[in-house]
Amino acid sequence: MISFTRPSLKNIKFNEKLKIGEDLDFQIRLILLNNEKEILMKKKTLAQLDGIIGLVTGTILTILPIIIIMIASIFDDEEVVGVILGIIFIIFSLVKIGILILGILSLIYYKDDNRISIAPSVLLIVGSALALVPFLGWIGGIVIIVGASLFLGSLKKFKVEL
Repeated sequence: MISFTRPSLKNIKFNEKLKIGEDLDFQIRLILLNNEKEILMKKKTLAQLDGIIGLVTGTILTILPIIIIMIASIFDDEEVVGVILGIIFIIFSLVKIGILILGILSLIYYKDDNRISIAPSVLLIVGSALALVPFLGWIGGIVIIVGASLFLGSLKKFKVEL
């Protein structure tokens, strides 16, 4: 019976066939390393997604007040401006809530992983909560950018070598 000491290797599926005549211990270790590599790639993908989405969203939230002033000054009709700004407000409120959910999911997903600290996830959560407060969206955008940068900076810790 094979016992696993690492919790990430408890539920491994052995779909690969063992070759007769070769070293059984070597084959099992190779299968375990391949499965662990797949697990690590899944975690790396979420960190990349958090970093890229956070950078884009944070940048847009940071410059959004300037965009709103430009839109208000371009159009002469106040009703058109009101409709456009209302649509922008609704869309970016949903984006802020999405970043909040992404931060919470990342915090849960990486809670037992020592390669990523809790700081990037907490910064995404705090930044999106700040961005939901009127007139503090640009500050929330800056905090989200910092959290996303920390996610992207931690990607180098995800190297797996066979």
